Amino acid sequence: NGQVVDQVAYPAVARTDARSWSRAVDGVGPWTDTYPPSPNAPNRPATPTPTPLPADFWFWGYVYRGYAGETHTPLPGVRVELLGRDAGGVEHFLGAYTTIHTGWFGLHTYADFPIYVLRVASPDGLPVKSAWVNAKGAHVENGDIVYRHPPNGTYFNNAFFLARPGDPVGPGGPGSVLIQEVQFDPPQRGGGEGAYEWLDLYNPLDRPVSLDGWAVMDASGQRDSLPKIILPPHGFVTIVASEAAFRENFPYVPGPVYSVADGRIGNGLANVGDALFLLNPLGMRVDGVSWGKDTHAFSPPVPRGPAGTSIERLPPGRDSDTARDWIVQSVPAPGRAGAVPTPTPTPSPSPTFTP
Repeated sequence: NGQVVDQVAYPAVARTDARSWSRAVDGVGPWTDTYPPSPNAPNRPATPTPTPLPADFWFWGYVYRGYAGETHTPLPGVRVELLGRDAGGVEHFLGAYTTIHTGWFGLHTYADFPIYVLRVASPDGLPVKSAWVNAKGAHVENGDIVYRHPPNGTYFNNAFFLARPGDPVGPGGPGSVLIQEVQFDPPQRGGGEGAYEWLDLYNPLDRPVSLDGWAVMDASGQRDSLPKIILPPHGFVTIVASEAAFRENFPYVPGPVYSVADGRIGNGLANVGDALFLLNPLGMRVDGVSWGKDTHAFSPPVPRGPAGTSIERLPPGRDSDTARDWIVQSVPAPGRAGAVPTPTPTPSPSPTFTP
């Protein structure tokens, strides 16, 4: 009958934000333009923007004497600094801590920076500096430990290593144990091929190394814990996916043989290209090798051979961290050093006589 049931009037004001006019309470109450649009839904005030928490960070870790991975000799009395790096790249001193008898340090700050830097002052005579981190968003930069845009929290197990040029590498350091040989493409075909895969480890040092806490990892990031054994000086150990399958191809092996727990090495070693890494108890990469199309360890990688061959480091202990250390081994030799292939001699041309 034309009776006015409801009405609303609003000023003709240009708006640039996503607002609408709505009742403060559905159906009744005054009108407001402070609510966000909510077509076909109840009117609700906007969710307030949460107030960010103040910065609150803990960084702690250890300083050791030796190369990366050597945790046998903690260094007390070493100054570790915490710096904040602003958006312009300028560093601001936030605090320092002198390591205690265990080599431990701990640093705390409420200062808010996009980047935090842990820096150790190398004592005289120990100029070689390396570091290791155990947190997402962290990396090593010229011997410093750098955290980019970390959320509030505690960041632990940072480690610095200080050494003198010529210091021997001890158990756990780079090159202390090496991947010696890998068969990623055994002669067997089909879905069960991975059970026949294996690798050799070699200890080039003149002292034994405990493998307790060590692991191997493929390019997928899948890890396999190693057995709690002592690898003797210049000794070999063979790690296999399945010992029963391995013994079908190699009934006799001179050294110890151990199977991984889940029946496959890593996620199964890919024939076309993959990588293997040896990790010490800190999770640091002590050694690695890549082959085929994979460049995680080497670029260029080690070339792959036909099925039934392996790739081998020859001579054992050679370690330039390049594919030049490796050959395609036509006669795999698990548990020992293989033979260096003899090159096929080029026949000399037969002499000809001109009458």
